Amino acid sequence: MQSLTNTNKKVTTVTDIEVRAQTMAEALKKKVTTLQNKKELEEICVICVDVSGSMNGACGSSNRIEVVRRSIPFLRAGNRWIGYSLVDFDSESHIVQELTTAFSNIVVNVDMLIPRGQTSYAAGLTKSLEVFKDRISQKKRIILLSDGGNNTDLREMPSVIAQCREMGVVVDTIAFGEEADLNQLRDLAAQTGGVFKQANSPLALEQTYRELNFDVRWIEHKTV
Repeated sequence: MQSLTNTNKKVTTVTDIEVRAQTMAEALKKKVTTLQNKKELEEICVICVDVSGSMNGACGSSNRIEVVRRSIPFLRAGNRWIGYSLVDFDSESHIVQELTTAFSNIVVNVDMLIPRGQTSYAAGLTKSLEVFKDRISQKKRIILLSDGGNNTDLREMPSVIAQCREMGVVVDTIAFGEEADLNQLRDLAAQTGGVFKQANSPLALEQTYRELNFDVRWIEHKTV
């Protein structure tokens, strides 16, 4: 009888340990999965840059695209859970950097912004909207910069703007240079609840990106 009792106790003890181990393993697996698939961010910010041929034009002692490359790092916000993506557009559009919380990845890939082609705001916005799919964030924003006017896919713009509004994506716009179409960019920002900025020099563009930095916008919002 004693032997049977000990055996029973031993079986019960082993079973309990196995159950606890399995429970812990499942809990750990769930936690890891949650961290890996974490989709909620404080903000998702897509930096959308015009890379049409005119971006090779002179700006100060450099050209426009180089000035943009040097200025983008001023968007880096500190101590925030923010996802960034980099998108370029001419008559077509590409995701240069997928969504990342490491702004250094954006900085590394700005050299991939190469001028070519014409200008399609619709292409840039459509590609940018792909970044927001299946993502949850407190703020969704596209910062679109162009040095010219929207000269292709004009018929697509009302539909794309409607998509932005439906998805809750705000579009801030930057008119870079004196040849930029102020009316088009101002209207795009107004229709999506965004901010319109104009920058005609390297220093002005750096300051513009500083002003659109999440930290600066957050402080301004809190003090209103």
